[in-house]
Amino acid sequence: MATYGKWIDLNNEVTQLDENGKNKLYKDKEALEEYLKYIKENTRNFDNEVERVRTLTKEGAYDKLFDNIPDTIIEEMTKLAYSFNFQFQSFMACQKFYESYAVTQYDEDDNPIFVENYEQHCVGIALHLHSDDYVQARKLLKALIGQQYQPSSPTAINSRRAKRGELSSCYIFVVDDTTESINFVVNNTVNASKNAGGVSVEASRIRPKGSSVNGNPNASKGVIPFAKAIEQSVSWFDQGGLRNGSAVVYLNIFHQDIQDFLSAKKINASDKVRLDTLSIGVTIPNKFMELVKSNKDFYTFDSSNLYKETGKHLDEINFNKEYDSLVKNPNIKKKKLNARDLMTDIAKTQLESGYPYVLYIDNANDNHPLNGIGKVRASNLCK
Repeated sequence: MATYGKWIDLNNEVTQLDENGKNKLYKDKEALEEYLKYIKENTRNFDNEVERVRTLTKEGAYDKLFDNIPDTIIEEMTKLAYSFNFQFQSFMACQKFYESYAVTQYDEDDNPIFVENYEQHCVGIALHLHSDDYVQARKLLKALIGQQYQPSSPTAINSRRAKRGELSSCYIFVVDDTTESINFVVNNTVNASKNAGGVSVEASRIRPKGSSVNGNPNASKGVIPFAKAIEQSVSWFDQGGLRNGSAVVYLNIFHQDIQDFLSAKKINASDKVRLDTLSIGVTIPNKFMELVKSNKDFYTFDSSNLYKETGKHLDEINFNKEYDSLVKNPNIKKKKLNARDLMTDIAKTQLESGYPYVLYIDNANDNHPLNGIGKVRASNLCK
C-alpha cells in the first residue's frame, strides 16, 4: 500500500493558517482529489460489474457464495448503489477505506491494485449478509450507502472476502482460577484476535498476588502476569495485518490486586508490570460507592480464599447484601483500604492514561432487559 504521495503534503497543510488566521481546510479537499487520482490510476478495470464479481470470485478474492447470485441481482444492486452519488467528505475517510476496508490485490512488486470502490464494497456486504433474501439485501445496501448504518470493522472488512476472519467483533471470556482455564482463555483470545475480534476478559476469579498455591504461601503471582499474557497475545496475533489486536481485562474493585492493577497503567510503572497497550476496566458494585460517599474504609478479598469459604466466585458475590458478613468472617482473608482514596486513585489513573474503564455492575444488571437468563459480569472492549 502506498504510504506517501502529494496528498500527504496537502493534508498536512490543513493545520497551517491562512492570511486571515484560519486553518486551510480547503487543503483537505485538494488532498482528497489527489488521492482519488492515485486510486483511479491504480484501479483494475472490468467491462461491467458482473464480470468484476465473477472474476474476483474465480480468483479467490470474493467468497464462492457470489457464484449463486444471479447477474440481474448484481446489476440491480450496483445500479441502486450508484444512484446515491456517494462521495467521500474528507481525505482521511477515503484513505482509511482504501487502506483498511477495500478488497485489494497486489502486483509482483507488491504495489496495490484496487478492485473495489465504496459502492461495490457496500453491495458486497449486503449480498453476503443477505444472500438468501434480496429484499433485505436492498434495505441493508440503502442503509450502508446512505450512511445510516455502519457495521463493525470485522463485518465491514471480512464479509464478501474468500479469505477472511470472523464477522463478529466482540468476545467476552470469564477466566477461572485454574491453569486449564487460563490456557483456554489465552488460546481463545489468540484465535479471536487473529480473526479480527476484540476481546474482554473478566479476571476477578484469579487469586491475588501473594496468595497460597497448593498450600504454598506467597506463591501466586496474581492478575498482572495473566493480563500481560493477554496483552502479548493480541499484540502478536493482530487482525490479519489490517488492525492491531485489542483486548480489555476487567477486575472487580473488591479484588486484592486492584491497586497493582491500576498501577500497571501508570507512566512510571516498570516494564515488567506495565500494561502498555492493554485496556483495563474496573467493575464497581453499588456497595463500594456507598463506602466512598461515607468516606469509610473498605476491604478487598483473596478471591481463592473467598471461593473456598463461600462456594462463590468473587464476580458472583452480591456485595450489597453480603459485604458486611464477609468482613466479619474471620476465616476470609481481607485487606483494608480507604474507599475514597482508591476512587481518587482511579480518577488520577484515568487522567494520566485514559484507563480504567468503569463498569457500574449493579446499574448494568438493574437495567438489563434479559436479566432473566443471566447476570452481566463484564463489559465488552468497546463499551
